[in-house]
Amino acid sequence: MTSDAVDEALELFRGNSFFRNFEIKGAGDRLLVYVLLFISQCLGKLKATTSQSEAVKALYTLAVTNVVIPADASFPLHSLYPSVEKTEADQLRQYLQQVRQEVALRLVPLVYTANGQPSQTPSKWWLCFQKRHFMGKAMQ
Repeated sequence: MTSDAVDEALELFRGNSFFRNFEIKGAGDRLLVYVLLFISQCLGKLKATTSQSEAVKALYTLAVTNVVIPADASFPLHSLYPSVEKTEADQLRQYLQQVRQEVALRLVPLVYTANGQPSQTPSKWWLCFQKRHFMGKAMQ
């Protein structure tokens, strides 16, 4: 099975959430940082859900609304990203919305699993990381 940037971010999230510094060496690292910040935001939403179906709806809504791109001043680490033109910004926003939807789709089954089996409640081993923020930053 091949993995992609979303799989890598989900796999590395818990360890990376302890990072206070992170050396960005290229575009892949920038995408990883964005996805890690979004996963943290998702976990904050999942804490308020009571079922897996409610979690899917909440994360889908989060993924498609108010997509902040790294070039926006409201993005917590916007200084680490290059500025983009208007047309590039629109394409980037569409791409990141797709990435966010994919993260939301893949995160829910991970969080709603206990001991390798589907669970009715979110895993405390995932939700405990919603208070930790990668590099001390969080998306609003």
